[in-house]
Amino acid sequence: PIVHNLRELDILGGEPLLVKSHYNFLKKLVELDVAKNIRLDYTSNGTIFAEEYIPIWKEFQEVKISFSIDDINDRFEYQRNNAVWDKVVDNIKRYSLLKSDKFITEMYPTINIQNVYYLPELVDWATSMEFNHIEYSYLHGPEYLSIESMPDQAKTLVLHKLRPYVDKHPMILSSVTMIEHSANGVSNLEFLKQMQM
Repeated sequence: PIVHNLRELDILGGEPLLVKSHYNFLKKLVELDVAKNIRLDYTSNGTIFAEEYIPIWKEFQEVKISFSIDDINDRFEYQRNNAVWDKVVDNIKRYSLLKSDKFITEMYPTINIQNVYYLPELVDWATSMEFNHIEYSYLHGPEYLSIESMPDQAKTLVLHKLRPYVDKHPMILSSVTMIEHSANGVSNLEFLKQMQM
């Protein structure tokens, strides 16, 4: 009953492009002749390329896919169980071929204790992929994964690596500032326990 008032849909994952009912919903919006008024904004983990969606997406005002990529290579696979890095990169490249005024690709990493040391590599990779936009956020919970909870020795190590890159990308400057202004580090035994599990 409300589809005639829709202007933007935020479609979050996991991986929403695996949901058959979502595909059927988009088809219905096209049939009702309201798709042309609606912007779609996906959050995707990039693990699939949804080729069957492409003809339907062309009926919408705009489609944006925001990839939730927190790290690269084997570190990506470690953090995303059952994901295959090379396949994800291939999928993102295929989506990038669709880029236009109506089709946008973005990247939204979440900075945490597992990826903060590798931010220069992540930034370099993201830049090479030519996303329309890169936005980032910080993980605050669970606390043992927050960069503010790193032990002092880890903070020193990370800051030593990141400081030479602060002029290259705001994500790195912001992370350095956050670490520098965080409280005294904790032993973070919970982080070690969770990683061992």
